[in-house]
Amino acid sequence: IRSSPSWRLLVAGAGSLLAVLALAQLAHGADLKERARSALVLEKPGGPASCVVQQPEPCPPSKFRSASGECNNFNHRHWGARGDPFIRLLQPDYADGRVKPRTSLGSHALPAPDTVIAQLQRAIEEKHPHPHVTAMLPAWGQLLAYDLVQILSPNSRYRCCHNASHEVDPAKDEAAQCYVRLGDGCREYKRSIPSHEPTSCEFHYREQMNAASGFLDGSGLYGTTEKEIHALRTFLGGKVDTGACLRCQEPGAIGALHTVLLKEHNRVADQLAHLNPEWSDTTLFYETRRIVMAQIQHITYNEFLPIVLGSQITENADLRLESGRHYTGYSSANRAGMFAEVAVGALPAFLTMLPPDMYNESMSADILLATPAMQQTFIPEHASFNNEWTPISLAIQRGRDHGVPAYHKAINLCETRFGAKPFGAKLSFDDMEYFGLSRAKRTVMETMYQEPEDIDLLIGGLMETPALGTVFGPTLTCLLAIQFANMRSSDRFWYENDLPPSSLSLDQLQAIRRVTLSGLLCETRDVQRAQPRAFIREDPYLNARLNCEQLAGLDLKAWHSEQPDLVEEYTQDEQPTPPEFEELNMDLIAQALNKAKSKLNERKQQEYQAWVKHRGVDAKSPDGTAASFSKANRNALIIANTSLFYELATNEIVSSLHSLRRRKRQVFDNNLGGFSSDDFSNALQNVDVNQYENEDPVVKFTEAQLAEIRKTTLAKIICENLDVTGDMQRAAFDLPSNFLNPRVPCSSMAQIDLSAWRENVVQGCQIGGKNVNVGDSAFPSPCTSCICTNEGPQCASLRITDCSQLAREWPRDVILRDDVCSAQCGLVLQNSNAQARNVPISLRPPPQRIARSRIVQQQQASPFSFQGFQFPDLSQFIG
Repeated sequence: IRSSPSWRLLVAGAGSLLAVLALAQLAHGADLKERARSALVLEKPGGPASCVVQQPEPCPPSKFRSASGECNNFNHRHWGARGDPFIRLLQPDYADGRVKPRTSLGSHALPAPDTVIAQLQRAIEEKHPHPHVTAMLPAWGQLLAYDLVQILSPNSRYRCCHNASHEVDPAKDEAAQCYVRLGDGCREYKRSIPSHEPTSCEFHYREQMNAASGFLDGSGLYGTTEKEIHALRTFLGGKVDTGACLRCQEPGAIGALHTVLLKEHNRVADQLAHLNPEWSDTTLFYETRRIVMAQIQHITYNEFLPIVLGSQITENADLRLESGRHYTGYSSANRAGMFAEVAVGALPAFLTMLPPDMYNESMSADILLATPAMQQTFIPEHASFNNEWTPISLAIQRGRDHGVPAYHKAINLCETRFGAKPFGAKLSFDDMEYFGLSRAKRTVMETMYQEPEDIDLLIGGLMETPALGTVFGPTLTCLLAIQFANMRSSDRFWYENDLPPSSLSLDQLQAIRRVTLSGLLCETRDVQRAQPRAFIREDPYLNARLNCEQLAGLDLKAWHSEQPDLVEEYTQDEQPTPPEFEELNMDLIAQALNKAKSKLNERKQQEYQAWVKHRGVDAKSPDGTAASFSKANRNALIIANTSLFYELATNEIVSSLHSLRRRKRQVFDNNLGGFSSDDFSNALQNVDVNQYENEDPVVKFTEAQLAEIRKTTLAKIICENLDVTGDMQRAAFDLPSNFLNPRVPCSSMAQIDLSAWRENVVQGCQIGGKNVNVGDSAFPSPCTSCICTNEGPQCASLRITDCSQLAREWPRDVILRDDVCSAQCGLVLQNSNAQARNVPISLRPPPQRIARSRIVQQQQASPFSFQGFQFPDLSQFIG
């Protein structure tokens, strides 16, 4: 290390204009030139004095995302958008505290990235396949990295290692953005383009620009600018031209996956055009784009992350997907964006799992499903990397350039987040063995890094031993979990959100939730057979390959724009009468009604005699006063008496049917031994195992109860009844496996919340900090309406069609604090006209305030009136 050539790093001074002008042309980022230039000016002494703060512009309501991710957050239009700086989990570690790349804590230099990679490669077993994961997993991870991260560098002819160009004056300022090690083996590297918050001129330290959007929005597939999207469209039927996709032409896994997803786009566009022939090309394209994005998000969180992070982490509320309802965790106060520690310190880890064949031009989805991923490899066997940066060494170089703190600081962050005691400022190699650092890897690390605090974040994370059921060690797993949880809660267009006008209906959402990657590959006809879990290697018992006919794709019926009421005419012959009802006749029914009437009169006489005997209570006593509040009204008495009458009559009828009584006592006859196995197998296939999900209003569960029942597992039932709390595998019918089915603590398994069965007749509901009676409605926020039911509050977002009426009903600041309102009416209330900032635009004088609830009028078809049951008056908001 000490004999390595010295590093050359020149930082622009007060008069460095040439380095700024070198950014006049950015590789694939000419639209970001001014923002990069402004960031470089801020780095200079006195730079903030010449900075101009941009005034925030209001965002119009939109059903579809913008290409750049702009206006995802209505209050902060630049958060997470293209050109936004990487956000940070940790304070950056620059050599001078402001700009210069990270250096060693001692007087020695950090090891060269190529040296680190070469020595680590020699210390691992080469070409060792992963025993459980397919190559589809690192390929999907690379797809996500393309979608979420794009780092730009100055586009200049100046060569940092060997400047032989005479077209550009090799002045010292031109070298300001160079970060290279001079001498033999020098590799070209210009520092990443900086960025800054456009609404602030404060400068604390250098921030790097992310030229991709910080949302999982398919921007790596469709592009991050309107120009790129237009170049991809055919403008015929909402389709795209796969030949115009530059990444589809790339060799290896990334090109194969981009091609598959664009073929899925064209398939969905064809079906939408068939379902909705009146839709224009533009509507078809953007609606299809929204559907493909939703599929990518669902596959990532439903199939990809549980394998990468482990089921124990993805079961947490921040990452657990909803079932049967919309997601309510979005908040415009959450800072959207990519964390620098994840962009260059965690996502590149997937590249260490790519097999050598992933750079083959003949790569296909079928090969990705059949090829196992690598256990770990640092140097891809590909000719293009012989004289250039390898992916991992480039990630190490960028981490130092970006001031990403060393490995030990990330450990402290994750230990603190999970409630453990951090190691503190000093880290030793002995401490690293706590995370599974083997003796062989420890020897290599001690050879390369003289101080444990110098270890690069990516390298330290890759040296950890993966926990059971995960792909990476605890530190990388922690960082990825934080990133994907924040990405979900800060994305207004997240596919599970209920934020009009961009939200999916429940039927559409349920269709997306049934999507799997294997089904998607089958729909695009890229494979003929596939295992149900595409990221897991094929297993003849647990994950056997199936024909595509058995792997369903996306059902688009829920996207039919007009759903006419279907009237079915039944022309079939009448069904035969069940034998149990052959005894039923009018005489039997008349006798049952007479007996029911007699029993009802007897009960009435018994109640009267009991009252005469005990004389009741004094009407003015406390008991009498309490009883008067519980006294049933006339309508309630009619309902109760009628219900009791029907119950008594039904019992008489059922008890009179002899064949039905015999059938209740005798489920199987004595000839079960002669029941053939084939007949029994056919009978089992007709058993309705989903009966608990039926729509019968008498016996059906509520959505909240169903959501809890779906959490039930045999493993949890066994755990709940163990004499001593322990652990066991999540899939109780399968043998334990360190990866596919690891043993986990019983306390980490999802538990049913029985509060969903609590009757709410007396206490009512808490809605918006107020106690609301059962049957009444309330507005916890201006654009959310809730009604109190026996099972708890049921809420839904309102679609606003008259923002002026909304502004007359609620104060302006209250509306703007509501994310649902801001997404639809924020443009009206935040107009750029300074004179209109405190008063909504073109609002008429407020009329008399309208009550927010009303009594439902008695319908003609209903024999009884249900007084006191109130619904919100939403007519002024809903068209």
